[in-house]
Order: sequence, then structure tokens, then C-alpha cells
Amino acid sequence: MDRYLVAGALILLSLEVSYLLMGLEDPTNWSKLPGIGASSTKPIGEMQETANQVRRRGQNSLVWSESQAADTLFENDSVLTLSGSTAQIKLQGDTRLNLDENTLIVLEPQPGTDKNASLRIRFSQGSLRSADATRPLKFENESWTLSAEQGSTLSLTRLDDGRFSVEMEKGEAKLEGEKGTQTINRGEKVLIRENTIEEKRRLSEEITWSELIPSRIYSRTFPIDVPLRWKGKASGLQVIDPQKKLASRPLPTGSTTETNLNASPGTYVLALEAGKDLSPSRTLQIREAPSLRYFAPLPRDRVVAGTETVFAWEPLKIARRYRLEISETPEFARVLQAIDAVESQVRLGLKNEGAYYWRVVSFDEDQVLIPAPRVYPFYVVPDPLSSPDLQAPEIRAPAEAPGETSHWFFRLFLPPARAESKVEAVFRWSEVQGADHYVIEISETPGFEEPLVIERTLRPRFNWKNFKRGRYFWRVAAGQSVRGRGDRLGLFSSPAMADLESTSKFAGEGVTVSVAAGAGAAVPAQVVKKKETPIVFDEPPAEPIPDPLPKGVESVAVSPTPLPEPSPRPMPPPEPPKSRPAALDDSRSVPGRFAWVPQYRSTRTDYRDSISGDFKGPLLVAFDAELNFHSGESNLWEWRFGFEQSTWRPEVAGFQRDLKDTRWRTELLYRPSSGNWAYGFGAETLLIFEREAPESGVIRHDLGFGPSLRYTDLFSDWRQLDLDLSARMGATLFGARASGVYRFYFSRQTNLLWYAGPGASLGWFTGAESRRLRELSIGAELGINW
Repeated sequence: MDRYLVAGALILLSLEVSYLLMGLEDPTNWSKLPGIGASSTKPIGEMQETANQVRRRGQNSLVWSESQAADTLFENDSVLTLSGSTAQIKLQGDTRLNLDENTLIVLEPQPGTDKNASLRIRFSQGSLRSADATRPLKFENESWTLSAEQGSTLSLTRLDDGRFSVEMEKGEAKLEGEKGTQTINRGEKVLIRENTIEEKRRLSEEITWSELIPSRIYSRTFPIDVPLRWKGKASGLQVIDPQKKLASRPLPTGSTTETNLNASPGTYVLALEAGKDLSPSRTLQIREAPSLRYFAPLPRDRVVAGTETVFAWEPLKIARRYRLEISETPEFARVLQAIDAVESQVRLGLKNEGAYYWRVVSFDEDQVLIPAPRVYPFYVVPDPLSSPDLQAPEIRAPAEAPGETSHWFFRLFLPPARAESKVEAVFRWSEVQGADHYVIEISETPGFEEPLVIERTLRPRFNWKNFKRGRYFWRVAAGQSVRGRGDRLGLFSSPAMADLESTSKFAGEGVTVSVAAGAGAAVPAQVVKKKETPIVFDEPPAEPIPDPLPKGVESVAVSPTPLPEPSPRPMPPPEPPKSRPAALDDSRSVPGRFAWVPQYRSTRTDYRDSISGDFKGPLLVAFDAELNFHSGESNLWEWRFGFEQSTWRPEVAGFQRDLKDTRWRTELLYRPSSGNWAYGFGAETLLIFEREAPESGVIRHDLGFGPSLRYTDLFSDWRQLDLDLSARMGATLFGARASGVYRFYFSRQTNLLWYAGPGASLGWFTGAESRRLRELSIGAELGINW
């Protein structure tokens, strides 16, 4: 069967070749075959500069080929610039043509050998400009011919409605058509419809564009507002947009000399109107900034302080140089160091500990800035923990049904979440000496820009549920909690690939790969292992504040590491991954807390028969305790208990005896593995003041139950904020209470950490028989963590 197929294919191929040869007058002249013999025609010029995608096709070719600078151009060659592309052509006699995007021309044969003869160009579409032509130029179209004298400078654009715009900056040109010959003089701009001049306007030198307007802008978001400025009085703005539509819009009268242009990618031709006159045109190119991938350091990587590190990225075809910038903030409000480089990698040694960000901006052939595609955070660590060794992940059935817990009480707070998969992937790694926790990242890409998992575990393993089948990349770093100083970070392991495609058996060996293996990117071998705080990503640690980086560090010329072809999958925009909050990680390392909570309290109660109690004064017998329990790998249960006692004495002695108020409260909160919020259930005693006799009252208490919510945030290693909101309902009262405390950690004694800070509480309750309770407390908290 295969022999018949091969024989049939050969017969068809022979017939096709015969058909092509029959179309030639001389079958032996192979130069006329498509794509062959382009050099047999007469050279007419060369390609001087190209940007992005410029195509060329010979007279006898059926295929467009990519054109590069220094390519020789021949008679009857077609030149095409695609979207976002430009080209500069040098013709015989040092005559230059600048082609904008989406422009198509054909270089016609030169008549005879006369060096003063016109260079003929067939213009089909787009926009071009000739600059100081050393020979006469003749632009041809299906209905007219435009002949420009030697030394002319003109711009020619074909509009979407079939008209042509011609602007003569220098020299003179003649339009030849069926209706005769018409002249276009220097300083005129005309519109040509079919073969005659439809409109002619004078170019005024009284209106000029500001030199601050760039000729090209790169951006990653569109549309953008481009500020336009000029000198002189203008009444309108004439715009030829990328679709070659000609439109005018009025400008405010008066002394206005600026406006904004809402622009999308493409080439704009702008001119200012002053009555019937126009300013010289200004061409503005708006381009989408090309993507550029970073190879090392990866996001949240850790580098060793004082050790030379390689910063590497993907080279850009249009870039002529790069600038590596390092800052303390992701907004780069202050650039600590900027290093120019020609190659796509730089060696740099950083000495100061802290969190930093790096990015790369590029410059094209005209030194126009190409903005950085993304910002990567990294951490400089003086003494990092070593990286763990990764083991091959396993796929197994979970120990218990997904989403279920062993007791109904826990299911009351945690509704069971049914897993999509009946299996789980178990990731294991070696223990690291000195580590008390680990951070695992799992990503769909080897660049770890947006990991699917950023999880903190207390043991050297992680069970992943509800995953989709596929191949993933994972890495692990160790950490050590150091109270009062934050975490001691560890170096990340080399990324490994986990094949979780088949969930019916063991997933196979986890193959350790380079930073971008499998995605078309390799990390230079000199890259130093690094380190990260998985908790703090959006904001770098506030303590300690690093000093400015050392001055005078220059880029070092290194042999560029060969980089494979880029991955066809586009890199997503740089959005920060949802990492675990720093405050949660801090609470996880605190098994318990005890605090004295002195305060000044103002309490007012009202009853149905207008009896009221107004109690004000200091509250000194008040204590607060907290215990934390871990659930699974990383979730947390928090139990709080508070006790307070006070004695209120009447201002006037008599019938009213001293009143003693003793209260307690308790809460059980659940904090998930990610997020600053904890939620749960609580109970507390609520004060009720009732009439005991006509001249005296008595304090009673109501027991209220209800939900509780807490927000915790760690602003630095030494400052923490707790905000609590609770709702309570009892037999006679119901309402809500809001409280907060701001803690400052200031001293360490062995494993104990002292803290102090201000706090406040506000409660409002109401109930049957016109009962009301309003309380305001302002005080402080002095406590100790262990």
C-alpha cells in the first residue's frame, strides 16, 4: 500500500514541475523559476534599516522573504512593511525612501543608463517619505504619475477612500493624468482624487510642532493619551490614523498650545490647522512594546549578599542596548542602581540585606525607550539556609475523604469542600538543618511568575489536592522563624518538573531542570542560588532598611549564554501572586500569648423605667490570653479568653452599695492557610443594670453568643495590628462590638518576646424593655509571646 502512495506522490510532483516549465518561454532559463535567479536582474539599491517584519519578493518569486539591513534590492522587487514595521531604502545616487507600516511599493526598472534619469517607483498603499533625493523620482499609480525634481522632499500617503495625500516640503512635483499636468509647489499639501488635485493648502511656518513630541512611543496598554504641544495659534487638528482615515477636529480658541491624542497602535500623521493653512506634518508611531522574559533571578528568589549574581533576560531583536534597574519598591520611585549593557545579561554583586526589585528597559535603533514588561522581586540574604533536595512526587489516594474532618464540631465551621479528583499528589524533600518551616511553589510555567500554589508547611512534605492533570514545575525553600527579626530565609531548590498527567499510577521521576527548561529558556550557569519571603511579596520588609547599593559597580562583559528559541506561549502580565500574609505567618510561630490590658472605660446602661447606670473610671484587673493550634499542614485555630473585674462606688453614699462587675469572654477562630482574615464563634457576658429598690440598683449579666471576625496585619517585624468585630445575642440584649490593638515588639528574653501597644473598644447593645448598653474603652496592652 505504501509503495502505491509513494508512486502516486512522485507522479503528481512530476506533473506539477512540468506545468511550471510549460509557463516559461525558455525552459532552460532556470532564473525565471519562482524564487531563483533574483540576482540576474539589475541591482537598484539596498535595504539600509528594517524594524520588525519587512518582506521582499523578487519579480519571478511567488514567496515573500524576510528582508534585513544590507540586503541588495533589484529591479522589479516588491517591498512590503507589515503592521508595526518600518524600512529605509537607499536607491542609486544616494536617494533614500522611508516606508511606514503597511506600505507596498515596487521598484520599477531604470530606463537606460542615464544617471540623471528618474527612479521609478510603483506606489500601491501605505505611506512613504523621500528625503533630499539626489535623482528625480517618479511615483506611478494606475491613474496618475507624480514626478518630483531632483533634491525634493515629499510625503505620500494613500487614504482609505482611494485619495492620495501629497506634502511637498522641498522642491517641486508635477501630477500627470488624463486631465493634463498640474504642479505641486514647495510648501503645499494636496489631496488627489483619481487623476486630479481635489484640494490644495499652504504649509504655514507660523505654526510649528514642539521638539518634545517623540516620533515613536512604545506601550503595553492601549489606548494611550499622547500629549501634543506646538507654537502658534491653531484652530484644528488634522489626523491621518493607522487605518488611513483623514479627519479633523476643532481645537479650543485662545492661547491653547497643547492637547491630547487618544492613540492605539499604528502610525499617525498629524498636522495643525490655522484657517486654510496647515503646519508641516508630524509622524507619530505608536507601537506595542514587545515581550521580554526574565531568566534569573526568578520571582521571589534569594541571592547571597556579597556574591556576584547573574541577571539574565531574553534578547530583543529590535533592542540595541539594555538597562538593568534595581529599586526598593515595585513602582521604581527611586532607582538604586542602573547598569547599561549591550548583552542580555549582567553580573552584579549586592551587599546590603533586604528586599529589592529588578527590571530591564530596552532602547531601539533610534534610542527610544521600550518599557519593562514586568518587575521581579528578589531578596538579598547574608546567611541563607541551604536548599533542600527534591524527591519524585507521588500520586496516591488521600487518607480520608476530601474535605471531611473527623469531628462534627469542625465541620460546623468548615463546610466540606468536595475534591474534583479522588487522588492527591505528595511532594517530598529533604530536611534542612535549622529550618522550622518550608515554602513550596507549584507553577504551570518554569518562570514561576504566577504560581498556582505558594504554601508554607511545617514538615518536609506537601499534599496537593484538586489539581488538574498536566505537567507542573515546583521548587522549595527552607525558613527559620526568628522572633523580632522576621524569618531567616533559605535558598530555593532548582526547579523540578512533576508529571501529573496520569493519575492512575505513580507519576514518574521528577526531573530536575534548569530555570526555564521546557519553555525555551536556560539560566546561565553562573546564577547564584537565592532566597525569598513567601509571606511578603506585595511589600518588602520594612526592617531593616537597606542602605543604597554601592556606587561605581559597572557591568562586566561576560560571554553570553546561548538562549534557546522563546516559548510560543506568551508570558502573562506581571501580576503579584497571592502569597500568604506576613501577619499570619507571624501568628503561626506564636504558640501562646498573655497580656495585661489596663484601660479607662465609660459604660452607660438604660432600663424601661428610666433607671440608668453611668459607670466611668479605670479598669486595672483585666487580662487576655491566647493559644494557637495547627490544623493539617498550615491552617490555624486560635482560642482567646479574657477576664476582667471592677468595683464601682457611688458618688454619694447612701442607699446604693458598691457594685462589683465581673465579666469574661471567649472566642474560637479559624484562620485559613492564606488571607489575613480569621472567623469563628464566641461568647461573652453583657452588663445589665436593673432597679433593686426605689433608691438603688444592682448589676446583673446576660450571656451573649455570636460570630466573630478578626483581621491581622504585620506591618514589619516589630509592629502588628489586630482588628476584631463580633455580634452577640443573649436572652435580653443583642448588638455588636468592635475593638483593635496596635502592638509594638521591643524586647527578647530567651524564647519570650515582650510587646506593648494602644487599644480601643466600642460596643452597642439593645434589647427588650428599652434596655441599652453603650461602652467605650481606651487603654493599652502589655503582654508577652512565647
